[in-house]
Amino acid sequence: MPVPDDSDPEYHLKQFQARMARSKEAFYAANPGAKEAEERRALDEAEWHAAERRQFEEQRKKLDDPNYLRSGGPINPDINGMVDTVKHLGWSALAQIAGIQYHLAELTGLALLDPDANDTLQNELHDLAEAVEWGAIRGVLDYTEIEAHDYLYEEEFWNTFTDGREIAISIKVEEERHVGAPILESPATIEFPHGTIYHINPITPKPEGK
Repeated sequence: MPVPDDSDPEYHLKQFQARMARSKEAFYAANPGAKEAEERRALDEAEWHAAERRQFEEQRKKLDDPNYLRSGGPINPDINGMVDTVKHLGWSALAQIAGIQYHLAELTGLALLDPDANDTLQNELHDLAEAVEWGAIRGVLDYTEIEAHDYLYEEEFWNTFTDGREIAISIKVEEERHVGAPILESPATIEFPHGTIYHINPITPKPEGK
């Protein structure tokens, strides 16, 4: 009988699956009724997914019908909650875009990404960041109530929930430096410069004492 090859990923996978099976059987033996309860949960979940799939397919048929009269749907009556959600989404998206821009530059510096590809992707992310920022700000800010180009008001409004809490908090931890390749300055990299750590507060504040 041949000796098992310890370097074979398939061998390690089979060993792991065998250990998991033994562990599960031991759990069932120590907890009478657990196996039946798990099977019922799996059956209920399968039925729920099947019903959800049927509903999706029925609705998809309506949307594919050229004669179907579409609806814009109900409008959220909670204006403050809607504004907070839009701004929170804007900040979260910009943070992720900035992270991708820095990561692309690092990969390019390590010769794992073509410099031309980095330039192209940096440009696309710049345009995406602009769309996110302007879409979020212009969508919720009433420019009829402020003087043109009131940047202080824009910055305060942009980074403040309607209850007065700051949305994104950034802390500089090191000097900004090159990370391997050119990074195209965008609204994302301006808000989240390299060398900072940040925290984005939740839309709903945590209850006191928790």
